[in-house]
Amino acid sequence: MSNFSADITKIDTLVYGGDGLGRAADGRAVFVPYTVPGDRVRYHVRRAYKRYIKAELVEVLEPGNSRQEPLCPHFGTCGGCEWQMLSYARQCTWKHHLLEQNLAHSLGAEAVRALRDFLPAPAHIGYRCRAQLKCAEVAGTFVPGFYRSGTHKV
Repeated sequence: MSNFSADITKIDTLVYGGDGLGRAADGRAVFVPYTVPGDRVRYHVRRAYKRYIKAELVEVLEPGNSRQEPLCPHFGTCGGCEWQMLSYARQCTWKHHLLEQNLAHSLGAEAVRALRDFLPAPAHIGYRCRAQLKCAEVAGTFVPGFYRSGTHKV
């Protein structure tokens, strides 16, 4: 038996940066990566603050309606993508929504009205035009890759 404990929350929304947002039993906001609205999840507290908790996903107990199987086998360990558990159409919807919120908060309602329609990429994967690869030495050879999520390890 381990002393590993985990709590349960339902994810209500997504936030800038890709985490799902739920509430802890004490009312604090809980930020859980790789979750979607409607997910009921078990999480482990990584860091607790006065008003919020940063957590890691332990298990999806009940998936939300918009959850899908990620396309990439490295999803969740590679730091390249945060939202592959959502369809590309849902990703675009959430990114547009979060951009509107950010503009309204920082620049006011005028900036939101000036925002044109969100233009999705023609392909739902492989559309990035910029990537920042890092190198790591593996068995005497340098190999390129992305940082693992939340670390500086390639």
